[in-house]
Amino acid sequence: PIYANLERCFIFREVADSAGMFRVTSEEGKQIVGRCDADDYSGIVIPSVWPGEKGARSHCLRRDNPPFEIKDGIRKEKEKYVLAPGSRNMLYFHPLTDSDLLNDPRVPIFVLEGQKKTLAMFRLSWEADREHADKPLFIPCGINGVYGWRGVIGKTENANGERVSEKGPIPDLAKIDWRGRKVTLLFDANVISNQKVARARNELAQEFADRGAEVWLIDLPQEENVNGIDDYLGRHGAEAGI
Repeated sequence: PIYANLERCFIFREVADSAGMFRVTSEEGKQIVGRCDADDYSGIVIPSVWPGEKGARSHCLRRDNPPFEIKDGIRKEKEKYVLAPGSRNMLYFHPLTDSDLLNDPRVPIFVLEGQKKTLAMFRLSWEADREHADKPLFIPCGINGVYGWRGVIGKTENANGERVSEKGPIPDLAKIDWRGRKVTLLFDANVISNQKVARARNELAQEFADRGAEVWLIDLPQEENVNGIDDYLGRHGAEAGI
């Protein structure tokens, strides 16, 4: 059941419905993400809608049964989150995020790995203990993996005069006023043990600092079966704090 599984990750029914999430069969999932192999693509689709705009810019499929791979001696899920071929990296916000707050640097932003963690934090942004409830305590923002803030931004010529793709910070970053804003990077728990993830976080922190933000880093407590902030909040609730 979609709602029961999401509730365990601190995403209640109203958040899921207002985010436009919906369940698909394997065949429906294949059509959305443009796949034709024999793998299982059943799961939950999460549309990406820029705050204040209508219509999805892209769709992300969270697969129920992704395949496993052995890498560096560790068995882990592969391609749990899938985008259609040619999709570009984009920032993810809950569709009900107030677009005006993106230009208000007084409102902090939390940057998370992935859509589901962003939705859990969207709930927390309204439920965390505080005096006023007329606006969220912070804005949760998701990226597609630790380097989801980078992507193809255009074409350029290489030393041989040939046209090649040019990669850099995605255009969505320029749509937000970062100057003087408190920006907290809350990556998954493996940022402690995985040097590549830690390096990616440091690079993103520098990117935000270069844009004038006040950057903070938070490490999740190392607990069994707690990978992301959604797992942590599902276990401890809003009163756990961040």
